[in-house]
Amino acid sequence: MKRSLLILGLLLLSCKAQYPVGITMLDVENFANNTTKNVTLVDVRTPEEYADGHIAGAANIDYFNDDFAKDISTYDKQTPIYIYCRSGKRSAKAATQMDSLGFRYIINLKGGLMAWEEANRPIVKDQ
Repeated sequence: MKRSLLILGLLLLSCKAQYPVGITMLDVENFANNTTKNVTLVDVRTPEEYADGHIAGAANIDYFNDDFAKDISTYDKQTPIYIYCRSGKRSAKAATQMDSLGFRYIINLKGGLMAWEEANRPIVKDQ
């Protein structure tokens, strides 16, 4: 019985370790490794910036839009959400706002799309 409780405790801790509560910054390699899975990925740049190039599978919710809080709140606050912008500054502000809205697991791309492109990661351009 004690062994079963110990194993259960370790499993719970390992799950939480994968997604720490709050805001986590990930470098390009770790961000890319996680976005190959079925995750929620959000680009918080303007629609024009998004159309010029974004990470495949990313939704676009403009941080500068007055409806940002309402639009981002349509996502499950208990599910990890990966966000990025051009350099990481705007997404850091978005992450702080999302944290105050009750999102539990916010993963921000360190260096933003600029770092992504510098690492020769692919982007998608709207036609």
